[in-house]
Amino acid sequence: MTPVESYLIEAFYKWIVDNNHTPLLQVDATLPDVIVPQDKVVDGVITLNINTAAAEDFFITMDVISFKTRFYGVSHDIFIPINAVRAIFSRDSGQGMVFNQNPTNNPPNAPTPPTPPQGSIKKEHKSPKRKLRIY
Repeated sequence: MTPVESYLIEAFYKWIVDNNHTPLLQVDATLPDVIVPQDKVVDGVITLNINTAAAEDFFITMDVISFKTRFYGVSHDIFIPINAVRAIFSRDSGQGMVFNQNPTNNPPNAPTPPTPPQGSIKKEHKSPKRKLRIY
């Protein structure tokens, strides 16, 4: 199955914005391919305002979140692999979701999926890329 995190991030984002709150994204800035202003990282973590007024060209796919934002008037391109997202939450209420920091997609003590019988055909399901653009 495809990872569930991007679906949950998108759902919480919409829910927070629909309730006129400010969505914040907490990101592990130490992971590879994360592009954020390193001078704003504290203890390996950065918290980003992803409200429509703060995040220009906000874009989310199954694998990545990207947008442009400003820190003290200086524009920055932000690139966050989904696995680097630690949490999404409302600045106003604190409600949101914290994501598992386990680097694998399998939860601890997860049962091993059964192997298909020999000779069976395994079909791979490819879902279309979802894109959320905020204008």
